[in-house]
Amino acid sequence: MKRKIILVTFITLVVFSANGCGEKGTVPDELIGEWQTSEPKYEGCNFEVTKLTVSFKPKGAEVYSNIITNVKREEDPNEEHVLYTIFYKMESGKIYQLSLNYYPEDNGVIRFKNQIEIVWTKKRAY
Repeated sequence: MKRKIILVTFITLVVFSANGCGEKGTVPDELIGEWQTSEPKYEGCNFEVTKLTVSFKPKGAEVYSNIITNVKREEDPNEEHVLYTIFYKMESGKIYQLSLNYYPEDNGVIRFKNQIEIVWTKKRAY
């Protein structure tokens, strides 16, 4: 009986860990898809966001897929965008973050926090 309780407890913990225990860390639907820009210096490059990963696709280079560990959402009623910070783990085990502003107009656009002048549009949704 004791083994059964331990097994049920373990399975419950695994399920809650896999599901993120609620909304914290959940990638919102508006960010999911493949994103591109018309900025000449990023021609042929794009990035992709799924519920579980963020992938960077540089032109002519290997695709880098990273596991999303958390998503933070900050909304300011005085702003026209929502700031999302995506925390992701690289193969090396290091955690990085990607901060981007999501603007809902025009079917949604993204502007990276550190490159606010560059507009990314959704090439393909999932």
